[in-house]
Amino acid sequence: MSIIITEILSDTFNFDQLAPSTKAEISQAQRVAKILDAPEVFPEHLFLGIIAQADADVAKVLESLGLDMRVIRSQAAEAFGILSNMGSDENELPLSREALVCFEWAFAFVSETHAPLIFPKHLLLGVLRHPRIQSVLILLLPMRDALPAPLVENVGPTYTRYMDQLIHSRVRISTKMFQGEFSGGLSGLLSLLWISEGWRQQSSNYEG
Repeated sequence: MSIIITEILSDTFNFDQLAPSTKAEISQAQRVAKILDAPEVFPEHLFLGIIAQADADVAKVLESLGLDMRVIRSQAAEAFGILSNMGSDENELPLSREALVCFEWAFAFVSETHAPLIFPKHLLLGVLRHPRIQSVLILLLPMRDALPAPLVENVGPTYTRYMDQLIHSRVRISTKMFQGEFSGGLSGLLSLLWISEGWRQQSSNYEG
C-alpha cells in the first residue's frame, strides 16, 4: 500500500495539498455517489464530480484526448440528472480503494511536475487511467467514432495501457498547463505507474 493511500486511510493525509477546486470536485463526487446509492466514492463518481465543475484546464486535457467536455456534461446531465443543483451534504461517503488508487496516480503526476498542489487536471489524469471509467466514457459518448476504437475494445489493464499511450502522445505536459516539466519524461512516469506494485495488484482484479 502506498504512503499516500495509507495517510488517507489513517486520517493523516494533509488535505491542504489539494487545490480548493479539487476539494470541491471531491465533494461533488461524494454527492454523486450518494445520489446513485453507492456505498463509497468510486472512480466514476470522481469523474462525474470533476466534469461537474467545468474547470478550464480539465476541458483542455479532455480536448487534447479528443473528448468534448461539453458533450460529456450534457450526456451526464441527461443520463444521471446530477450535474446541477446538487446542494451540500454533510454526510460524506468514504473513498473506495479504487478511488484512492486514482489519487495515488494523480499525486504521481503532481510530484513529477513539481506542482504546488493537486489540481483538477492531475486528478482527471489519474481517474482516466482507471478501467472503471471505460464504461462511463462509452455511456456518455455513444456516438460513432466519438471514442477511439481501442478505448472501446480494450478492457482492464489493456485499457489503461492504451489510455497511457493517448496521454503520452496527446497531452502536452508543459509549464503553461501543468506548472512544471517531467524530469524523466511523461513516458517514464507512465511506465513507473504501470509497473508499480499497487497497479499490479489492481490489474489482477480485472484479469480474473
